Amino acid sequence: MYVSFRVKTIKIVVAIVVAVALAGVGTTLLISGAVTERTAVAAASDELFSTTDMVIWLASKGVSVEEEPILISEIIIPSRWNDFYTAYNDLQISQGYNLEKYRSKPATLYSFEVTNYLKDGEILPNIVANILLYENKVIATDISNNVPNGFVDSLDSINQ
Repeated sequence: MYVSFRVKTIKIVVAIVVAVALAGVGTTLLISGAVTERTAVAAASDELFSTTDMVIWLASKGVSVEEEPILISEIIIPSRWNDFYTAYNDLQISQGYNLEKYRSKPATLYSFEVTNYLKDGEILPNIVANILLYENKVIATDISNNVPNGFVDSLDSINQ
């Protein structure tokens, strides 16, 4: 009788361990599913609510960046544009954005260090991906070289 109690106890303990393990797997799958769903939403949308969303969104465009922005800045889009802003808006129009309706409005600029911009087979330093948001919506984006006489280009330039 003592042996059968011990066998029953072992079976119960094994059953509990298996149940806990299955619950852990189920929780992991639920969390993983939620993360996968959020990843898909961030990649497909121009509405970004966190820097994680921004990193995912940039990755969906072929741009790899560091996870934390190197700059977050509140700006006001000027009401009058100089030649730079006119050219910059032309770049945005080529990507499906247009800053015209955001003149005089506040926006938030997020800049991320790019980790996959190649030239002659080498990753170039000082390359940033910029995302300009108005009320969590992407209104402008670019790849630029943040050195004197650098460049500003579309996100597509990373794949060329």
